[in-house]
Amino acid sequence: MTRFICSRDAFNFSWEDVSRGFWRRYPNPHSAHVLSEDIISRYITRDGSLVTKRLLIKTNPMPRFGEYIVGKIGNTAKIVEESIVDPVSKTITTYTRNIGLKNVMQIEEKCVYRPDPSSPHMRTICERQAWISSSLAGVSMIVTKFGFERFKSNTQKATLGFVHVLEQLYAAGQGQNIPMGARVASQQAVHQATEKLKEKAKKATEMAKSKIPLVAAES
Repeated sequence: MTRFICSRDAFNFSWEDVSRGFWRRYPNPHSAHVLSEDIISRYITRDGSLVTKRLLIKTNPMPRFGEYIVGKIGNTAKIVEESIVDPVSKTITTYTRNIGLKNVMQIEEKCVYRPDPSSPHMRTICERQAWISSSLAGVSMIVTKFGFERFKSNTQKATLGFVHVLEQLYAAGQGQNIPMGARVASQQAVHQATEKLKEKAKKATEMAKSKIPLVAAES
């Protein structure tokens, strides 16, 4: 059985601010369930997008009925997050899935962060989709219902935690205004970081072309 959930969150920060804060989401007061995060791989594509794969370890206590069904299987879950940051289209796309406990339940999530069309310089929206499934015979409905509720709870924590981090980074909590000088300085820093990213991508492309055989490069 598979359950589907979709939601949309809004952050009162520019996409540039969100894209920088994205890498500093943990730790925060709402992420006690996130035990660790490690970068597995990272590279820049030829079009300048940053592709990253990370491994996260999260607590995942099993309810009593779960232990009765599948036994004690530990209180942690391994999560793989793959992200693509595209500075040209101004999107952050993430694909997240569990690689542990897949025989019990599988959760796959896709998130896309992009500027809010109604206020592209001051607001960022996150559109989230998730699929929760279980193939356990006879109890898949119970397991997916539990996973559905757990996912909603963790999503709320993730959103609150990200907002907290952004407010700490940019002093932009509700009812506060960022001084124009700080806003300009922040945007200049983002611009410089973007230019550096483009320069690195260009060098990486030139290096790749010099090492890849002509036939492979043209394919």
